[in-house]
Amino acid sequence: MKMFRRNCLSIRRPYHTDNNLCEGGVWAEALCRNMRLMGKSEFMNRQVQEQLNRVLPEPGGQKIVRCSILPNPAEGYPAYHIYRSMRVQEQFFGISFLIQAYRLYGTKHYLDYAISSMMSLLRYHIKENGEIIRQKHFYEKDGKDYTTVTAPVIAIVDLARILKAEGDSRFRIFENAAVQTADYLVKRGIHFPTEGMQNSKTEDEMEDGSISCTALSILYVCYYISRKKGYLEFAEKILNLHDAWTIHTPDARLNRSTLRWWETIWEGDANGPAICGGHAWTLWRAEADYYYALLTCDTGRLMDSYNAFLTNLSKIKRNGESYACYQPDEIPGGGEASGSAEITFRPTGGFPKTTDQSLSKYLWLRMEDTWMKTAAILHREKNEFPVNGNLTLDVGGIRQFKPDLKMVSRLFLDAAPGSLLINSETNIQIITKQTLQISALYNPVRDGYNWYVTPQENHILVKIR
Repeated sequence: MKMFRRNCLSIRRPYHTDNNLCEGGVWAEALCRNMRLMGKSEFMNRQVQEQLNRVLPEPGGQKIVRCSILPNPAEGYPAYHIYRSMRVQEQFFGISFLIQAYRLYGTKHYLDYAISSMMSLLRYHIKENGEIIRQKHFYEKDGKDYTTVTAPVIAIVDLARILKAEGDSRFRIFENAAVQTADYLVKRGIHFPTEGMQNSKTEDEMEDGSISCTALSILYVCYYISRKKGYLEFAEKILNLHDAWTIHTPDARLNRSTLRWWETIWEGDANGPAICGGHAWTLWRAEADYYYALLTCDTGRLMDSYNAFLTNLSKIKRNGESYACYQPDEIPGGGEASGSAEITFRPTGGFPKTTDQSLSKYLWLRMEDTWMKTAAILHREKNEFPVNGNLTLDVGGIRQFKPDLKMVSRLFLDAAPGSLLINSETNIQIITKQTLQISALYNPVRDGYNWYVTPQENHILVKIR
């Protein structure tokens, strides 16, 4: 958590090469989450308020291209559209930011604005079959398939979750939309269009991210909304296919990173396309593995997820500054330079010289509901090791496990037989294929691989068969 705080306090302008709410705006959501979890900071609060003013401009105020979400029709666009942007994912990211601003400040206007913005997307950008499209003009009949460009269904699911938690019946609108999108992806099958260039003589461009986002989108809907038949089977098929786009190496900066290549054209030192180890978009695959593990108790996928998250944590310096990626390529492709005079000819392996102010903070958006809340005890080759916690043996021979973070509420168990005392101040979801004996004292409720238990005097005693 200290690293989270330092990373957020290190953010400086310019946040990105432009003001867009996707790559250039995730820093603001990270700050909202940090202040909600760790307390407000005057520095971070000022930055978030400034971003809110850019996203929600006052009537007659300055409108920021690809950043401001306008409540009124303008320039042929309908109400609640992102100003002069054809990248529909930017509005989904803007909605996620408004949700987190609402959770931080409790200002209902932010949630209402997020709902209105999402309703506009449902009307103009999401077809009846669940396909999410980008349109050059809002009133054209068809647009390009953007359903898995940065997994926009995450924002739909999260809006449904917060409305459901608050007893607002409108959550059903967004739950239905999310299920329709997951259904569409299953029907779309092994086809992964992304936002690259195309013409009538070429097939749709596809890349690593659209594949991993396909699995993540389905699994996110599956875990939070609907355990629909076929979701898990199709997601597993996509993960197995996507394994070819992941890196296997004993290097924390690269292990289980996905193979991305074009972000170094404009991120980092912007010196051209190269393998981007531990790029923020690796987290699409990391999170897909995580939810697959939650749904199936697959500890192999669980550790793949953990290692992929580590590739992003490894980019953060002691002072909190972070890099866009780790670059194992020594010779990049030259970037967007128009001539050799614009290119610095030097070996480029390692971290870039330039730190990153926005997209690297995507890590915190995806960690709060995953690895900040998760620990594990795994048993491999006669050895037992903890993940995100400390495992000790007391005088009586009972193992004790204490999570590193108080907010941990999920514990994966693939442990050695015997008694285990779990120290916790919060209710715990134990995910395991093992046979457990848990006293009625802890109000255990079993559902498939899951045990839901309530601590007594800050501990839970479990016997593993």
